[in-house]
Amino acid sequence: MMKSQSTVPIILGLSLLSVGGACVYAFLKKKKDEFADSSDSFTGNAATATTSFDEADSGISNKIARLVRMISQQEEVKSVEVTLSNKIVPLVVGRKGYTLRHIQDSTKTEIQFRELDESHQVCTIHGTEAGIQAAEQLIMKEASRQITLTEEMLVPQTACGKILGRCGDALQEICRKSMAKVWIEGARVLGENRRIMITGTQDQINVARSLIEQKVKDDADFRRSQEQLDIRREPRIRTPPSSMTATPVPREVL
Repeated sequence: MMKSQSTVPIILGLSLLSVGGACVYAFLKKKKDEFADSSDSFTGNAATATTSFDEADSGISNKIARLVRMISQQEEVKSVEVTLSNKIVPLVVGRKGYTLRHIQDSTKTEIQFRELDESHQVCTIHGTEAGIQAAEQLIMKEASRQITLTEEMLVPQTACGKILGRCGDALQEICRKSMAKVWIEGARVLGENRRIMITGTQDQINVARSLIEQKVKDDADFRRSQEQLDIRREPRIRTPPSSMTATPVPREVL
């Protein structure tokens, strides 16, 4: 009898201990799951974290959301090389490097140049894929702009009158048709040739050159035809001057 009475408290104690342990286990498991969920919201999937943070009203949560978004959107830094002629590089760099700095700042890229050969340079663009594409577009836009050049050509002194025309009309016509600025060296320059300066784009210079060369050809053809006419012209026969002395008339002698 005494043995059965002592057994009951032991069984009851074990039962209560089991129930208490189960409650503690359930409580700890719940806390663990909540902690895991909160950890996942910060370190798990960036899209899920961004959505949950965007929905929060707390200022701190919004800052964390922006940080997570920036990290999730970060792209790999790449490099692309573009070959440009030496005539194009000054357009891309700009005066005192202003154009180049603008391209770098607006596209978040770094641009460097190195010499390839005597007439070309390699432009290396470092940045994200989107930044590189934007930088390439801006570089091509600058490269497509027309370059203003100044070239000179020599023409015969004898053709300058034909190029100038009366009161400079022929020269003004050349400038109007070619859209280039044309300047002829002063007439006091000694020598068989005179220098002509042409300023404009390469296409404008080419048109002006063509018009000037045509004037030179026309002048040479005209002079050649004049020389041939002079050669073919027959010399005039010079008659001796008539004598003013009267010829005596013979008289009959009686």
